Amino acid sequence: LTVDARVVTAVEGTSLEWTFRLSEPVASSGFWFIHPVGAGDRFAELDSNDLPRWFLESVGITPPDPAVPLSELGIFFSIEFAPGTRETTLTIPIDPDGAPEPREGVALRLQGFGDPVIPRPINLTGLVPAHR
Repeated sequence: LTVDARVVTAVEGTSLEWTFRLSEPVASSGFWFIHPVGAGDRFAELDSNDLPRWFLESVGITPPDPAVPLSELGIFFSIEFAPGTRETTLTIPIDPDGAPEPREGVALRLQGFGDPVIPRPINLTGLVPAHR
């Protein structure tokens, strides 16, 4: 399993997108979870207010008040390959709130947990540029 770009950027109102590819099509389906992890001091972390309410609700999350960083929200993302496919995309929409903010981002990790398709964890970063 490979990813076209480990670091992607999106402005508010668009989406962070990562494209994953397999060297050969899957005979059955393939499914893996992707979890947010703390970003440390690399950037301010996206929080629950940075994703559209409809998106959070679509993955089973009731938007909390006050907002919490994605790594503390209990949210996870996933990728799935349908039988016979070699490519899939992870998309995370960014809400266009229009408020002035510094550069923000999300750090994600896809772990194989012994799966030969993912022999080592794949770390991903999604960045949203600062805007005033």
